[in-house]
Amino acid sequence: MPSLSDLYFEKANSLLIKAREKNQPVISKIAPLIGASIAEGGINSLWPIFGVGNQLLAVIALAFGTTILIKMKRIRYLWVTLAPLGWLLSVTFSAGLIKIFSNNPKLGFLSAAHNFQSQLAAATNQQTLSFLKQQILNNYIDACVTGVFLALVVIVVIANARVWIKLLLNPEQIKLNEDPYVPVAVNTV
Repeated sequence: MPSLSDLYFEKANSLLIKAREKNQPVISKIAPLIGASIAEGGINSLWPIFGVGNQLLAVIALAFGTTILIKMKRIRYLWVTLAPLGWLLSVTFSAGLIKIFSNNPKLGFLSAAHNFQSQLAAATNQQTLSFLKQQILNNYIDACVTGVFLALVVIVVIANARVWIKLLLNPEQIKLNEDPYVPVAVNTV
């Protein structure tokens, strides 16, 4: 009889294979853009996006944590998730918007792209021209990805807020759903 960890690994592996097959058309279009961005701009082109993405992941976790607290009827503890959620939303959104729209080319993706575009006319050789074009593309990709991250978090927070309001206005609706306990036979040696 296979061990429990072997069964989990087998199931996870089959799910990954299915996800890869399902998402192959999207991956095949996005991966070359990301690869080109990394190749020409290095990690510095993606590092700001990783920072924004990490903070926005924390926003999502805190929003779901708030939903769980409401469903558990632990209303007096909502400040534990709502205070950091509000802080992260304000700081991360302001940083994300600054990274996209700042007029300073050292801060804003769009202004950096415009700055590189203004340098195109003065490019003297093919290598410099190629580098500038790649930097322009990198900055536009970074601006788009950061904007998508911000939009997705707005959607998640609004969806959670709708649930919070609905549950707080009608507490009788709150239902916690858990699967019943199922003992697992462990193969002992």
